[in-house]
Amino acid sequence: MKQMTLAAAAAFIAISGTAMADDSWTGPYAGLNVSAGTFNGNTLALADRDVTEFGVHFGYQHDFGALVLGVEAQIDRVDGFLTTAGDAKTIKLRAGYDMGKFQPYAILASRDVDDNNGNAVDGMGIGLGVEYKMRNNLRLGGEFMSFQDLDDGAAINAESKIFSMRLTYGF
Repeated sequence: MKQMTLAAAAAFIAISGTAMADDSWTGPYAGLNVSAGTFNGNTLALADRDVTEFGVHFGYQHDFGALVLGVEAQIDRVDGFLTTAGDAKTIKLRAGYDMGKFQPYAILASRDVDDNNGNAVDGMGIGLGVEYKMRNNLRLGGEFMSFQDLDDGAAINAESKIFSMRLTYGF
C-alpha cells in the first residue's frame, strides 16, 4: 500500500510538472506570418501604397512568471511597390504578460525595408501583439506595428503601419 501511494504521488508530481511546463512561454519558436498595411514614402518608387507581406519569424522568449521577455527576427517579402517586390527585415524586443493560454505583448522593433530597386529605408517602430496557445506548442497570434521615421539618411523618408496574422510553433 505504501509503495502504491508513493507511486501515485510520483505520477501526480510528474503529470503536474508536465502541465506546468506546458503553460510556460519559455523557449525558442518559429512560424509563418502574413501581413497587410500601408507604406507612405516621399519618392515615386516608395510612394504611398497598400502593401502585403509574407514571411517567417523566429525567436526566443523566457517566462519569468507574469513577465515574458523575448527577442525575435522576422524576414518578409513585401508586395506593393511599383515594379518589384521588396524585402523587409525586422528585429523585435518583446515584453509580454503571461495569462496562461493568452499572452499580450508590447514590441520595440528595428526594421529595414528594401524595394530591390535601389531604394531602402530603415528605422525604429513600436507595436502591440497577442498570442493564443491553441495546443501546447501551436500558437495563433496577431500584431500591429507602426514605423514613423523610416529613412535612408538622405532624401527618402517613409512611414508604415502593418497588421500581421501569425502561426507559431514553440519548441
